[in-house]
Amino acid sequence: MKKSVWITWDNHRRSSELASCWDMEYKVFEYPGWKLARYFILSFKTLWYLYRERPVVVVCQNPSVVLAALLATTSRIQGFFLMVDRHSNFKIRFRSSSKLKWKVFHFISDYSIRLADLTIVTNSEARNYVESLGGKCVVLPDKMPSDLSADAIDLKGDVNFLFICSFDGDEPVDAVLNAFKRLTDKYCIYITGNYKKYDNWKKYVHAGNIRFLGFVGEEDYLRYLNSVDATIVLTNMPMTLNCGSYESVKACKPQIVADSTVIKEWFRSGAVYVDPNDETSIYNGIIEIIERLDELNKKSFVVQLSQIGWCSMKGYGKWFTSSLVTNSNRGALFNIIRVLDKNLRAMTRPGRFLGWGQRH
Repeated sequence: MKKSVWITWDNHRRSSELASCWDMEYKVFEYPGWKLARYFILSFKTLWYLYRERPVVVVCQNPSVVLAALLATTSRIQGFFLMVDRHSNFKIRFRSSSKLKWKVFHFISDYSIRLADLTIVTNSEARNYVESLGGKCVVLPDKMPSDLSADAIDLKGDVNFLFICSFDGDEPVDAVLNAFKRLTDKYCIYITGNYKKYDNWKKYVHAGNIRFLGFVGEEDYLRYLNSVDATIVLTNMPMTLNCGSYESVKACKPQIVADSTVIKEWFRSGAVYVDPNDETSIYNGIIEIIERLDELNKKSFVVQLSQIGWCSMKGYGKWFTSSLVTNSNRGALFNIIRVLDKNLRAMTRPGRFLGWGQRH
């Protein structure tokens, strides 16, 4: 029987939900050891699976860019149809870097974009970037989480914030924490993620209103999300839509987000926009949340129309992958892609999540 499969080297909610929507086998290859050895071992596992199973349609998650490039090459040998879900893994701010690491990354990334039959991204700016490199692309934003309910936790502040953070280079951790140091202990911030990756964490650990949670499991994360008054979800990468923003909307929490075109396109109500590279702008955003909390709470309680698009796509996606599996003519496949693109645009129009925001 001809089959379709979603392959990933990192388990991710978006990937598992899309694979389920599109009625695909979801295959996660993992190796927790040394990074360089990980690439070799996971590449071998992936190639062995493809040789043994001979799928007709393959979708992969990028990151990892190595996985995307591996499958792009293999697709030309085995002839399967390849779709790559790119998230926002483009590292554009390093495009002009002279470092070998980033030159290699962009060579591999561009290669996989050109060879993939279809690239899936979360916003129109990322789509324009992919097409400028010669790739074929459709936009599909993240699905709103289905259930984030959890028991509440007693928190110490009069107003409590959850900084949804992974301590990656695109997150303005210093600016956020310096802003909170200017506030009294009545206003507290709880920070998710492995803070040991952050060189300056000891500088803030004794502040009375700053608490590093470390990596928290899903249940504890949801308890904090449901207990705080607002969230902070910031990135300085202009084409990134963070999962934390979708989760904040679902939990009906006002949020502080970056003042970028992509984010303002999708998240409008109950959101305060700030310059992620400016401590004063972030501080002003925090003050606005505090002063207008009741109003913003009402505005963040929204009808999540994006869910309609995903529910519709569940049946549509199964038709799409079924069409790819049964149709070996690549010209006809690209006609199917154009139909997919048209329908996804109609089902996931910007502005369906939220409808208001304040700029600093």
